[in-house]
Amino acid sequence: HPNPVSALLTIRWKQAVAGRCTLTISDPGGRQLVQEQFYSVPGNSIRQVNCSQLPAGTYLLRLTGNQEVYTATFRCN
Repeated sequence: HPNPVSALLTIRWKQAVAGRCTLTISDPGGRQLVQEQFYSVPGNSIRQVNCSQLPAGTYLLRLTGNQEVYTATFRCN
């Protein structure tokens, strides 16, 4: 949320168990622009990512943790 993004991208997900997560943002060519590693707790989780430095365009978000993978596309203004 929101989509398109102008500054902060808010990511919400549900995770069964606590563990290490990796969040990556890539451009359409597959070049990784952002990577963050963090620990998540069981249940509903929220993470914010500052996207204000990304040029306008479409990006791929990938969140991995505990053998689960979530992907989504979003746009930056």
